[in-house]
Amino acid sequence: LELDNRGSWQLYRRGSRASSYGCDERNYWHAGLYLPDECYGSRAECSSPTEVDVNITLRHAGDPKLMAAELTHSTYNFGRSEGSNMTLGWVFLGAGFVLFLPIVIAIVISIRAKKRRNLARALDEQ
Repeated sequence: LELDNRGSWQLYRRGSRASSYGCDERNYWHAGLYLPDECYGSRAECSSPTEVDVNITLRHAGDPKLMAAELTHSTYNFGRSEGSNMTLGWVFLGAGFVLFLPIVIAIVISIRAKKRRNLARALDEQ
């Protein structure tokens, strides 16, 4: 719902469809959610109801729940927690260190071998 220019409440349209007044993007913003009647047909466990309860939820167009639904495409998943990100960061840092270690070892071995060759040449020249 939203207030119009005259201060009257009206349905707030989400999207370009004529029936886009609902609260769930996964339902294409349709206002109604239809479920099958469990007592449809001839079932012995169901008696015909004399009274029917209907639940209706009205939300303001600026309701944070609707804004969260739009931002997350109705999944309400805002990503990993700070602790999960910290753990993942340490895992990637450790994996990077393990993958970088053989390169450092190869460089150190290459430098030492070059020093030995230079030392051997210097001793041969004397």
